[in-house]
Amino acid sequence: KTEQNEIRVKYELETLKESVTKDLEDRINDQEVKLNQLGEKCQQELDFAHCAWARNLTWTADIDLESLKHAGTLDICSPDFTAAGLRPLRLQLRLSRQGSGGGGAIASNGHLESDGKAQKWECGAFLTAPAGRVSFRLSIAGRTQGFA
Repeated sequence: KTEQNEIRVKYELETLKESVTKDLEDRINDQEVKLNQLGEKCQQELDFAHCAWARNLTWTADIDLESLKHAGTLDICSPDFTAAGLRPLRLQLRLSRQGSGGGGAIASNGHLESDGKAQKWECGAFLTAPAGRVSFRLSIAGRTQGFA
């Protein structure tokens, strides 16, 4: 009978050990998940803090000249970005042909031309920001203008 008791106690201890081990593994996994989430959030906030110091942004729009030539107008947006502690910010560039001229051709220098003459284009640039006031300076093709 003592031998049976010993076997039963060993079995119960082994079962208890497995249960405690499983419980500890689950708790450790939960803590790892929480720690990873906290690490990701900290990284996002560090990225925001780094961007909060940014005062200049350079964005080179990828313009499809063939599409612009045929449509005569183009709207293109930058990816969202953070600057001066504001997020999300986005730049939009709008190009449109002045007048109602035809398609034109693309010259070797990359300029759109119609009948051998350079076409005139209108260019609009817009900054989309969260609610509130934003002052900024915008430079396009060497020209700069301030907005308040």
